[in-house]
Amino acid sequence: MSLHGIGLTRAKRVRTPGFALPLPDQRGRHGNHICISNEIRDKVMAHIDSFPKRKSHYSRQNNFNRRYLDERLNVKRMWLLYLQHNEPIQRILYRSDKKSMKSIVKYKYYLHIFNNFFNLTFGRPRSETCPSCDKYDILLKAEDDIDKKKRIQEQRDLHQMRADSGYQTLNWYAQKSKTDDTLEVYTFDFQQNLPAPSLTAGDMFYLRMLWTYNFGLHDAKTEDGIMHLWSEAEAGRGSSEVCSCLRETLLKRHETHRADHLILFSDGCTGQNKNKAMMDFLFEMAKDGVYKSIQHIFLFRGHTFLPNGRDFSHIEKRKKVEKVRRPTHWKDIVKDSRLSQPFEVIFLDHKNFFDYKALADANLKTTFKCSDGESLMFKEVMWFSYGKSQEMSELMDAEIWKPHSEEVWCRYTHNRMEPWKKLNPIKRMKKNQCAPKLAKKYAKPIGIKAAKKKDLLSLATKNLVDEETKAF
Repeated sequence: MSLHGIGLTRAKRVRTPGFALPLPDQRGRHGNHICISNEIRDKVMAHIDSFPKRKSHYSRQNNFNRRYLDERLNVKRMWLLYLQHNEPIQRILYRSDKKSMKSIVKYKYYLHIFNNFFNLTFGRPRSETCPSCDKYDILLKAEDDIDKKKRIQEQRDLHQMRADSGYQTLNWYAQKSKTDDTLEVYTFDFQQNLPAPSLTAGDMFYLRMLWTYNFGLHDAKTEDGIMHLWSEAEAGRGSSEVCSCLRETLLKRHETHRADHLILFSDGCTGQNKNKAMMDFLFEMAKDGVYKSIQHIFLFRGHTFLPNGRDFSHIEKRKKVEKVRRPTHWKDIVKDSRLSQPFEVIFLDHKNFFDYKALADANLKTTFKCSDGESLMFKEVMWFSYGKSQEMSELMDAEIWKPHSEEVWCRYTHNRMEPWKKLNPIKRMKKNQCAPKLAKKYAKPIGIKAAKKKDLLSLATKNLVDEETKAF
């Protein structure tokens, strides 16, 4: 036994009850570690939870619990704000002498709580990546079988080809509009909400801001940008508001341009752009003869590269150097944010909005069936056509214009050769029933929630805003 280095003491230890198996390593198992109490942990969690958060209007289905913090924040800044409220001396030392600071809550601990107990991120609450592309990427990485991997790659390539076709369609019509006086092409989208007041004092990050909405319309022919601004205290930002903004600008510009054909491009957000309110609005506009034909084309989610993004980038740059006190200040800031070709700015209030959603509910059927008997897959539609459309003629082997004032035609792709799905969306009127009329959506401003009002009023008591803003 001595040959193997096993002595009498070791043999006796093995024979002792409970020592038949080797004990686990006890290094680092002592109980005198520096540890953070549950009380401090709860305080950190309460601090993180105290920051105002918002949901995504676009990706709620895929990531329902995800919340978004102010884009001006980051975890380091949140930790410093925590020190400012709970360990003010350590916050001062961080500025003057970082080596001597001995805070109870270190940055790494704060980051650990943020990452492991919350589903939060910073910045704009919008999905900028394509969920289908992400899904295919994950499948490709996980798959080892060469044949299966090849099939997944083919599906991914097909998806990207379809997505690219939407962007190519936009570019083709945009270029065509520059040389065709009978054609108008517009893209539209909402910008990220604009805060008021936009201050950087530490307490501001805990307070709910008063948002200003900006609905942007971009003219592909002239490169004009038309911005529609209104306060959240005046109106919401749903389908009725989108239709009202389009009505405000399209009718006014049509008086000048007198084009026959209108093509609109947008993302497929169902709450704002792809819905019955929009269908009814464009259907009636074409039926009234404002335009002979109206096309509404949707780009693939995650592949939506609209010119509005370039317009909004000018405003975002200007926003970084301007201090906004009240929502009305945004009008001048937006107007001056692009010097070479200033934006047209329209400031709206509750009186400018009409209830297109209620009108659509009264006018349109609950579900839609196409003329071939199939139910319309509304969310899958990529192209709606109103008034008049081009269709392939078998006799002439060419596209010809066909009027369809009582029908809506649609396609599931951006392929101009795809046959149209045709449907009659209008409800049958009962005998002696009066046709529904378009009414104002709001009798008065919708106001804001009590908690937000309390936060805004606190700005006045803390003297964070000027006297004129206090009065506002």
